[in-house]
Amino acid sequence: MMRLKTPNIDLYQLLGVQPTVTASEINRAYADQIMRWHPDKAAPEFEDYATTIMKQLNQAREWLTNAGMREIYNTSFRRDRKDFEVSAIDKFKSRFGVIFDDTSRTSLEIFCKKSMENEGTSLFNTISTDKFEEYFSKKDYIIK
Repeated sequence: MMRLKTPNIDLYQLLGVQPTVTASEINRAYADQIMRWHPDKAAPEFEDYATTIMKQLNQAREWLTNAGMREIYNTSFRRDRKDFEVSAIDKFKSRFGVIFDDTSRTSLEIFCKKSMENEGTSLFNTISTDKFEEYFSKKDYIIK
């Protein structure tokens, strides 16, 4: 039998639920997160983020709705939690959270509209163009 590699991120936090929730509640939280982060809704600049987030959300649902896998994960979760990596959603929020709510085209359009309305005090002025491009070019959030 092949041994599964336990995810090294907080799947509960990723879905925005407590470890005591039922499988049904996990499925609801998963559906809510998919509506927010799905790659089909992502602006082209955020497609890599959205794809990685989607992979992690799928992994969370797979692990937390299967009783056996969830038990394995929970053992690791209690033991190794302090060593967990940051999720793709948290990485996105730490880079862009001040500016964007999510990876959607709508978030990017709202940002651009606000930037144009504020002209001289554009939100773009708060980040240098080089820094903005650097943020977009980073690929450390991609699951390998």
